[in-house]
Amino acid sequence: MPDEEELMEEIARALRERDGGYGRLYEDTLPSPEKKKRREPGGMAAFFAAFGASMLILGAILLGAFSLSGREEPDAALSGGQSDLSLLHYRPSAADAGTLLVLCGGEGDPGRAFFWLVRIDPQNGVMTILSLPDGAVTPDGTLLSAASESAARAADAAAGLLGMEDLSYLRLSKADAAEIVDALGGMEWTFRDRFTSDTLDIPPGEHLLDGETLLTLMEASGGQGLPEPAEILTAFLGQKFTEEAFNRDDSLFELLAGHSSGELSVIGYYDHKPYIRWFLHLGGGYRTITLSGDPGEVRALSEGEIAYAREELGLEG
Repeated sequence: MPDEEELMEEIARALRERDGGYGRLYEDTLPSPEKKKRREPGGMAAFFAAFGASMLILGAILLGAFSLSGREEPDAALSGGQSDLSLLHYRPSAADAGTLLVLCGGEGDPGRAFFWLVRIDPQNGVMTILSLPDGAVTPDGTLLSAASESAARAADAAAGLLGMEDLSYLRLSKADAAEIVDALGGMEWTFRDRFTSDTLDIPPGEHLLDGETLLTLMEASGGQGLPEPAEILTAFLGQKFTEEAFNRDDSLFELLAGHSSGELSVIGYYDHKPYIRWFLHLGGGYRTITLSGDPGEVRALSEGEIAYAREELGLEG
């Protein structure tokens, strides 16, 4: 669908092509005494033909504006150049905020599994990423043991741990996570010191990392001065999850949906687009919170840690 400027230009061309032209259209959206349309002599047939053409195009503008300001349906994906009016009509409420468990690994993936609770609060424009240790004890075993069975079981275990009734979830295998990183162009990372491991040797300086390297660094985090996995995820999102990229098209969602399993649906995505767009527009950034624990270490979180996690996630009570 053309944007409003293109549609207004079509109106202007339609009017100029008629024998009885009507001079220059308004240059602003609001008329002023200095800017008035001049009607030149012309037949009534030309007038009604031009008027009808302009009304059809204006109707298209109004329909487009209505569809963008109301609820967006799955077949109304944004495309490059469209006018986005949703920020003019949407105002966030506390009910818009939601929490999602993102699980990377588990279900047969070797090595560590990463448990991130992601919450977007559109009212203050902040995304909070809370990292839970994979060996955290839940009412039904540990998070890692639950994730080895299924992502749904892991979501139930995390919800029980934090005293939540339910928790939506999204699971990425490590191979899929690496493919997403590659598809988005990798991640820029500046190393102050040389990093070496059994499989990597990265000298100091700026580097563009592919997905496999990034996942390897997450696996090794906590040693050699590497940041925590949640901090790596936060840095990656800061580079790739931008207002410009989100408004360009729906490729970010399509990429994630095609490389994950869980409760990510097209309807849910379009329902949440207004508040995601609002969050990105405010540009408040990200907060990373890590409840520490060595990989695979079985330990029970204290009441204080659980209360802190609930508070930081904005959960009631």
